[in-house]
Amino acid sequence: MDYAVISEDELLKETKSSIMGLGEKEVNEKIKKYGRNVLPKPKKKNVFKMFLEEFKNPIDYILFVTLVLSVIVGEYVDAGFIFFIIILDALLGTIQEFKAIKDMESLLSLIKVEVKVRRNNKEKIISSEDLVIGDIVLVESGSKISADLRVLNSYNLTVDESLLTGESIPVIKSNEIDNKEHFKSNILYAGTSVMSGRATCIVIKTASNTEVGKITQSIINEDSGKAPLVEKIEKFTKQISIYAVIIAIILLIVLYFKDYDGITILLSVIALSISAIPEGLPLAMTMALTVASRRMAKRNVIAKKLNSVETLGSVTVIASDKTGTLTLNEQTAKKIILPNGNIHDITGIGYNGEGKVENIDDDIFDLVCMGALNNESTLTFDSKWNYSGDSIDIAFKALGYKADISLKNYKLLW
Repeated sequence: MDYAVISEDELLKETKSSIMGLGEKEVNEKIKKYGRNVLPKPKKKNVFKMFLEEFKNPIDYILFVTLVLSVIVGEYVDAGFIFFIIILDALLGTIQEFKAIKDMESLLSLIKVEVKVRRNNKEKIISSEDLVIGDIVLVESGSKISADLRVLNSYNLTVDESLLTGESIPVIKSNEIDNKEHFKSNILYAGTSVMSGRATCIVIKTASNTEVGKITQSIINEDSGKAPLVEKIEKFTKQISIYAVIIAIILLIVLYFKDYDGITILLSVIALSISAIPEGLPLAMTMALTVASRRMAKRNVIAKKLNSVETLGSVTVIASDKTGTLTLNEQTAKKIILPNGNIHDITGIGYNGEGKVENIDDDIFDLVCMGALNNESTLTFDSKWNYSGDSIDIAFKALGYKADISLKNYKLLW
């Protein structure tokens, strides 16, 4: 059902709810029926299985053959070196994938927050995992939306939907009927954040049925195919195998007609085959990709597979019509221009207190102080800068930090 186009009475009837909220019995029944409000998770792979999958590499097949041949001819040092390379390569790949999976699991907490709901006509705070269809949810500036909600009534409500749309400009929301096909103005989507205003809403979709849940599900089920690097390695492996076989046959024929004994011919052919294999290539390639993946991780880019690092490195053209998703998407005050023409520059960028106001005086201090006090946003530092609320309000809070204004010295009376 399209919950955006029906009346409030029909909505309450369809969700089996009321404006006073659900009772605990109804909540428990719905949790049993629909499950908890959590995003879908990929099937877990144990570390041993990840380790074994690392050997599904064409060049590893050749190295295994080379390892066996080295043992046959008595080259135990070479055999040990090849075995060390194979195991180390697999270990590095396993560690990379394991870390990436752990980082990706942390992203699944995207909609897990505390939520204010109305149940049995009483307001209470619950975990977002306990939300069910029909719950009456109360949102305000700074709230993170944890399920798809239909707006029942609102006041000056704007929402940041950049997570889903890439648009950095807040979207105005209301309880008006909306017939649009996508991203309706009377629906709040899971994973988005309230920038300003407040509203009373009702839960219409949870977990994998939400828009962000559908995206998560599609990512889990997506078959990524072979990375360009894997295709190149397969091609290289095929070529080197063919060349090695051809040369080995030629050598065998030459030695046979020169009347060498069978053992000498066999050992010579095996030695030639071993020398044709670049044993150090997998390790060198893995080390290079590992270094690249660590550099990417420092910039908050998660590479699940090492091969995908090379795939990204092969990109030559990126076409984009967005700016907010490519930049910080954080408003920053850069200059204060007074009516008398005086200009005060402000250093630093983003939602933080790094920087200062140049040539600050009492008038500028009072101006910045009023901007920091008269807003509904939050900007705090706890090992990292955390913020919520309207982007302009947060920018004023950041400006207050740069002017060394301590908001703790002020008491909120109402």
